[in-house]
Parts: sequence; C-alpha cells; structure tokens
Amino acid sequence: MWVFDGRWNNDMKNGFGEMWREKASYLGNWVDDKMSGLGKMKWIDGQEYEGEFSGDFRNGEGTMSYTNGDKYTGTFKEGYVDGQGFYEW
Repeated sequence: MWVFDGRWNNDMKNGFGEMWREKASYLGNWVDDKMSGLGKMKWIDGQEYEGEFSGDFRNGEGTMSYTNGDKYTGTFKEGYVDGQGFYEW
C-alpha cells in the first residue's frame, strides 16, 4: 500500500508531494496522478534516482546511483538508460 502526502487537484496528485511504501519512496512533482517533473526516488536496497520524470517513468536527464557504488548520469527514456551519459564504476 502506498501513502501520499502532498497537493491534490480534481482528485489527482498535482503539484509537489511525497509518496512512500515499505520498498520505495518518491519526493517530487506530480501532474494528473503521475510522477512528472523533477523528483527523487529511493529504493529500500539503497538505489537512488534524482532527475526528471514524465508519466511515472525516469524520462530526461538524471542520475542513478546503484547499491554497488556505480553511478550513471545522463539521459533516460521510459525508465531505461537511453542516449548520452557518463557511467562511473
């Protein structure tokens, strides 16, 4: 079950807010019930993403930090690494 604390408009999450559950959390902007704009997502295993979201996916520029210490900074599309970027390991 997810918990949401933030702005609502027309019975949808709109504006800035935080949503979390036992395995993950998201702090950032929402448009019509979808993660959209700048935000930060954290997973219970220690992974983190900070950057642009669109339609509930990592879309645009951002940085993904992995549990093993690796880090990718660059472009994402529909949640996946796609395009120009810099990977450190």
